[in-house]
Amino acid sequence: MPGWERTAAALMGSSGVALAAFGSHGLRPRLADDPEVDKKVQNFQLAAHYQLMHAVALLAVSELGGESSLPGYLWVAGVAGFSGTLYTLSLLPSGIALRKRVAVFAPLGGLCLIAGWVAVAFVD
Repeated sequence: MPGWERTAAALMGSSGVALAAFGSHGLRPRLADDPEVDKKVQNFQLAAHYQLMHAVALLAVSELGGESSLPGYLWVAGVAGFSGTLYTLSLLPSGIALRKRVAVFAPLGGLCLIAGWVAVAFVD
């Protein structure tokens, strides 16, 4: 039975491909009337890119083994915070107050992504 990191990597990777496909083919028509459509499509694609990149990194770390799961925990939290925020902001209508409340999670997610990479260097 695969470890949780491998399972998480597979789920992050498969959903990342699906979300990237939606961002490339289905998002723009849904946002056609939104004045920020170009920015939202770009942010959605950026979110998918980071999700896919960290899915591969998580898979690599899971295959290397080691005692600590800290990088994996941080990357999963980081993808949820960073990419999840960008996905949400891309789908929310422009100009609603909820966007500001949601936006605060992107930097926290980004910090988790960075911390996961630092953890790779210092934990075994």
